Amino acid sequence: GWRSALRWLAAIDAAGLALSFLLLARPPRPAATGRPIDRSIARDRRFAAMFVVSLLMSVGLFVAFAFVIPFAEDDGVSSAAAARLVATIGLASIVGRLGLTALATPLGPIRLFRLTLLILIASFALWALAGGNYALLLTFAVVLGVAYGGFVAIAPEVAIVLFGANGLGRLMGYLYASFGIGGLIGPPAAGAIDGAGGGRTLVVGLILCLLVAAVVVSTALEPRRG
Repeated sequence: GWRSALRWLAAIDAAGLALSFLLLARPPRPAATGRPIDRSIARDRRFAAMFVVSLLMSVGLFVAFAFVIPFAEDDGVSSAAAARLVATIGLASIVGRLGLTALATPLGPIRLFRLTLLILIASFALWALAGGNYALLLTFAVVLGVAYGGFVAIAPEVAIVLFGANGLGRLMGYLYASFGIGGLIGPPAAGAIDGAGGGRTLVVGLILCLLVAAVVVSTALEPRRG
């Protein structure tokens, strides 16, 4: 049952976090290498662009996590097979984190960042076409996982290129807040659209529009010259 599964996951996570806490050592205090994160970063159009891109991407991602199973079941896929789609997304994200990030040097982190968005668009296009075709649904899950893993892994490097490494932890905390907002907005909105009769086609179509908008916004992510 899913309740027992969630309790086991919570226990495993708690044990892992406790172990991590015990193993962590306080790092030496580094010498100041530049200006700390301040309000000027929040006013930087590149920071705003990266925040908006992450927000739009996360709306689509959390909709996929929340609805890939019920939408697949609506199209005649068994509950067990539908559940495997979520596991496939998670496994494929490991490939994205390790594989796509290897392209950061030849492509550059910002281009790779945009590439992950384009791959995400391709994945949702597959979802729109899949219906009850399980092979296409599995392909969607793999492509989505690779793109999502690559996006999350390359985001800190993009932030370093744009803003420098000083204060990176705080900066990424601000940026990752967009994922929380996306998680709050995406699934409830998708559920409301589906409940009103919009169905999977309309939900996935709207997500595709948001991801295209994210690609457009990402054109503002360029390091300053000089």
